[in-house]
Amino acid sequence: MDIKTKIGLWICRGIALIFAVLEFRGCWRHLSEPWADHAQFHSLTGLSYYLGLTILFFMITGKPFQNREWWAWWTLLIMGFFVHGAQLVVDGITNGLRGGGTSQGSGMMFFYLTIAALLLYIIGALLALPHFKREQ
Repeated sequence: MDIKTKIGLWICRGIALIFAVLEFRGCWRHLSEPWADHAQFHSLTGLSYYLGLTILFFMITGKPFQNREWWAWWTLLIMGFFVHGAQLVVDGITNGLRGGGTSQGSGMMFFYLTIAALLLYIIGALLALPHFKREQ
């Protein structure tokens, strides 16, 4: 694997790991809030989905990625759009980030971090793309 591919992978892996930690931290803080049991259920299921996607992401960026399996590259790109793109779409519907604070800080800060994460996923995926175009 060339250096650009490695950089692209580490950008994407770093973003996935950072946001998994942030999601865990936010969910942990929400557990101490006086929410209804049903709201706590949604908080924990959201966390489990996110952590599951992060684990899957690291598995896909391992051997399948090294073996130049195209589906691994597409999955990397699609996962970034589903996670961070969906957060931006949901914020557009609910104003949930921009409209207030989060348990960890300013909603606007997380809104802009989400945009940055999505852009970094795209950059990371594009840096890794030439790896798949080479002869095997």
